[in-house]
Amino acid sequence: MSFQDLTPVNSQRARQTAINAFGRFVAAEGVSMDFVAASLLGDGSGAVFVKLMDRFGVHLAFAEGRGGKPLARNSVMSYNRHVKNWLLDTYPKHRATIEKKLLKMGQTLERHCLKRVEGGMIKKAPASPKTTKMRPCLR
Repeated sequence: MSFQDLTPVNSQRARQTAINAFGRFVAAEGVSMDFVAASLLGDGSGAVFVKLMDRFGVHLAFAEGRGGKPLARNSVMSYNRHVKNWLLDTYPKHRATIEKKLLKMGQTLERHCLKRVEGGMIKKAPASPKTTKMRPCLR
């Protein structure tokens, strides 16, 4: 019995869905899972792992779900988190050195997903300068 067996069924299903999405991404890139495994095992610095997760994050950010709409932010972040944890559990070689980079990438991905509308980025107006000074409130 492993810790994975103790997790709720919904969490196991969500993890498997994310792993299936990663498999579709790898197939769309034209490589096999064996090549990905060999690359991650032969990586000396963790750069291949970071690059792989970066490309997967970009794929998720621009992927279309059902009906041609972009994937929801929650789905993108869930898939990214589940695949990251699955790969780190499977290939724990450089876990300590790359976790901080992966966390930063996840935050950037989430910010992108918050700002997009219909697959594009929202252009925000620049902040207006304060023309009036704030007066202290006297009571």
